[in-house]
Amino acid sequence: MSTVVTLEEVLQNREQRFERQKRIVRRTNATLISFSMVIPGEIKNNSRITTVFALGLQAILELLSKNAFEINELESTGGNTGPECIIAVKCDPIMLKKLSCEIEENHKYGRLFDVDVLNKELKAISRQDIGRKERNCFVCNKAAHLCARDRTHSLYELEQAVQRYLL
Repeated sequence: MSTVVTLEEVLQNREQRFERQKRIVRRTNATLISFSMVIPGEIKNNSRITTVFALGLQAILELLSKNAFEINELESTGGNTGPECIIAVKCDPIMLKKLSCEIEENHKYGRLFDVDVLNKELKAISRQDIGRKERNCFVCNKAAHLCARDRTHSLYELEQAVQRYLL
């Protein structure tokens, strides 16, 4: 079942996620992965999104295991605003960001994944921090932030592009 989500709910969820991140980093003093999905529009969660999210989480956990990174804590939530997971990991945040970009760029559903890496001060490590180019738009492959800023594409176009990824 799909439920329409309001902007207020999305913003409230963002604040709650930040509070969870602060709480986890205080407890673990570790690098954080904050994993969610990039789903434009009013529907942020349904059975297909949950399935694709699970595949992304599996890829992240395999990456951590393969690199022998110690997981200190894992907190997963799901709801109308979409599935998300915060993982506290003992490792270098720069190295972790480089590896997480590989998932975003090479996994079948990677374009839908938002794998944020935050250091112990909760500063996000950007793609630019590790010499990677920014992510492309779902619709036209230009820099996503430029299309978002300029509202180049309609919400309908964005939703249709995401649906093609979810097939």
